[in-house]
Order: sequence, then C-alpha cells, then structure tokens
Amino acid sequence: MRKYIRNILLISLVINSSVCFSQDWSGNSRIRVESNQKGSELNAANRSRLGIKWSGDKWSMNMIGNYYYKFQDAAKDLNNIGTASVYEASISTSLPFGMTLSAGRMALNYGDGRIIGNDNWGNNGRTHDGLVIRYEYEDLLKIDVGTDAIGLESLNEDHTKDWAYVYLSRKGDNFNLDGAYLIVNAKNTMGIALDYIMDSKLDLGFDYWNQTWYETAFEKNMDESASLMAISINYPLNEKTNVGGGMDMFSEKNGGTWDASWGDYHQFNGAMDVAEKFLQEEISPEEFEVIGAWNDIYFNLSYDLNNWGLVGLAYHMISADDEELGGNEIDISLTNTLNDHINYGFGYSMFTPNNDSDGSSWMYLQISATP
Repeated sequence: MRKYIRNILLISLVINSSVCFSQDWSGNSRIRVESNQKGSELNAANRSRLGIKWSGDKWSMNMIGNYYYKFQDAAKDLNNIGTASVYEASISTSLPFGMTLSAGRMALNYGDGRIIGNDNWGNNGRTHDGLVIRYEYEDLLKIDVGTDAIGLESLNEDHTKDWAYVYLSRKGDNFNLDGAYLIVNAKNTMGIALDYIMDSKLDLGFDYWNQTWYETAFEKNMDESASLMAISINYPLNEKTNVGGGMDMFSEKNGGTWDASWGDYHQFNGAMDVAEKFLQEEISPEEFEVIGAWNDIYFNLSYDLNNWGLVGLAYHMISADDEELGGNEIDISLTNTLNDHINYGFGYSMFTPNNDSDGSSWMYLQISATP
C-alpha cells in the first residue's frame, strides 16, 4: 500500500512540473473536549488537516494529510507527538459519455452517510483505497461504481480491502431517491432511501436497508440477516423554528446483527449515539455491531437564535430485545458560525435506562478553524 500511495504522489509531481494547471489549498483544524459523567472522564484532542488540489482541463489530483493529537485522556495528561497519516491521495480524470474515473485513497460519503460515510466526527476519519467510476447526467442522475484496489494491503487495518458497491442517486423537483448495493467481505447491504418534500415545506423520509451474510446463507444454509427501516418527518413552523421526529427500527434474523462499519452512527448531531456509545462500549466494544433488535422513536426541535447560532433539542425513546439496553435520552446542541473562518459546536446528552441502573451523561465542546 505504501508503494501505491507513493506512486500517486510521484505522478502528481510529474504533472505539477510539466502541465499547465490550477492549484488550490485547503485546511482546517479543530479541538474537541469531551466529558463522560459515568466514568468521570475528560478527553481532549486536536485534529488538523492540510490539503492541496491540482486540476487541469479534464483531470484533477487531491492530497490531504491528517494529524491527530490527543492531549488529555481521562485522568492522564499526555505528552506525545501525535499521529500523522495520509487521509486522501487520489487522481480523477474525465472519460467519454459523461463519466469520471477516480483512483487512490478516497473519503467516500453518500447521502446522510448511514450506509457509506466518511466518519467526519472521528479524529482519523474513514477512507478507502480503490477505484470509482461515476456517470452523471446533468443534475438529475448520478451512478457510482466502486471497487477495492485488488492485491493492495492497506496502511490501516480499519480500511476494509474486499469491497465493491453501486450507488444511484436520482433527483426530481420535490424528491430525491438513493439506492445502493454494497458488498464487503462476503456481507452485502442493499436498499433505498427516499426523501420527499410536500408543498415546499413538509419533508418526509423513508429508508429501508437489508444485510445478508453469504457465508451463513449459502455455506450453512442459514438465512442470517439484519435490516434497518427508518421513517422521518420535518416541518418548518416559521423561518426560525423546525419540528420533526421519526423512528429507526433495527431487526435481525437467525442471529444477524446490523453491521455499520462502513456507515456513520452519528445521526444525533454528534451526541451520545445509542449504537456506538452505549450498545458497543457496554456490550461488545471490539465489534462494529448492534446486539439484537432495537427501536428508537425520537422527536426534535430546532430554533435559529440569529447571531447566537442554531439550538437543537431532541428526545429519544429507545426499546430493545434486551431490556437493559432500553431507556430515554435527551440531546441538547448548539452550533454557530462566528465568521468565514471559525465555527463551534456544543452538545449535551443525558441517558436514563429503563431499569434501575445508573444513567449516564456526555458533553462536548468543539471549535473548528478554516484558513
């Protein structure tokens, strides 16, 4: 894999010195402090990214470096040099018939990131090494076909090697339809996501995704699967106030558990995610899976405070096959953009279990700067 990334960098230098091009720099840095009441822990970290992009008439190259520095880990004051990595290193070129080919390390993200996401909330993010061919017809239709870089070893074990996907997006005057088929290490995910706007106000969303494990379904003649169905609604009461709600329903068959190792759990504005913060850390911290079937019914409210930012309030009612996993959660968030270069966010969550066990709370403060 090191040779793979190195070759991309060398190609970029050759084109840089011999071809007419335009150049653009990008960068951002953020500091996030998190506090977990249940463990009385305080964590603080900095993530910085610096990127450069070259582009010509029918080609472009993109390189982004990621630097992650953790200077507070619970009760320990850390003094280390941090971790530097190549976040993205890719080349794109135009092909006939409205197609584009991209190759290298890419941060793939589609729709809300629930199925294929770049985990922007994380300090290292999520990228994949491979090829993506895109066909685009005006602003109405996009089709992406991607596959892994066969025979290449990843620099990071979190970069899953054996994968391929097809993603389709169709836009209309008042709707957007996404469909995908993703296969990762003999496990496939397929489904659709529909977003429909009525009378330019009422926003209705519907998702249905199903996962099947090839190894158990065919080799052991056992239909092991998991599914996710999501319904959402959002309505603007006026220019400043929005109300909404929805329901996420996870189900399983023959022991199948929902695998979201390619998607983003952070559907709650970066607050305490049930799937990751609660279910995984409490039950199975080593695996990217949700145990059994569970539902989340939620209601949310947002209000624009003008110069003070956007404040959000959400209430979650969570039920699960295992009663110990159910409970109620309140999320409060505030996001604001101070100027063209600085924005910040604040979030607080409080979870109360249905049983008599102790609850937990989680809080974060994040400041981001862009040159």
